[in-house]
Amino acid sequence: MPELSRFFGMAVSMQPNDTEPPHFHLTYDDQKASIDIESLTVIEGDVEPLAMDIALEWAEIYQVELRQNWKILQNGGRFKRIEPLEKGYFVMEVEKAELRDDFCLYLEFVDGRTGEVSLKKTLQNSRMPAHKDLLDPAIFNTMSLDHGVVCWANGADFSPEFFYMIC
Repeated sequence: MPELSRFFGMAVSMQPNDTEPPHFHLTYDDQKASIDIESLTVIEGDVEPLAMDIALEWAEIYQVELRQNWKILQNGGRFKRIEPLEKGYFVMEVEKAELRDDFCLYLEFVDGRTGEVSLKKTLQNSRMPAHKDLLDPAIFNTMSLDHGVVCWANGADFSPEFFYMIC
């Protein structure tokens, strides 16, 4: 299935000669959903709410390109890749990060936004070994800030934009 775009760990694809209505497929970890291009509603499947919100925001920005790709692929043509959300969206940095109890972080962003995020459920549901390892408090407590990105000694990290969206 041709991959049209990839951002924040999500893949957006379309199947040539697929059934109506015009839609795209969203994959995030092991979660999948089909999304109607016109109404930007879920046809089937389920993706965690934060990922879905980000994907729908991207789809709204690139709705014309999604429509064009649908027509091209249904007529046997070659699809055109679509810019990921990072391009032309916002670039965010974490200015300060502090460990809190129970897999929580207190974050301050360069634009002044602050908040506390709990990563426990995200880590429990992750299929990425480096993120699963963070469920060990000794590893989670190695958190540091590197050029605006929250990261850990085992190589795990999360994008500042991810944190910004959930803060």
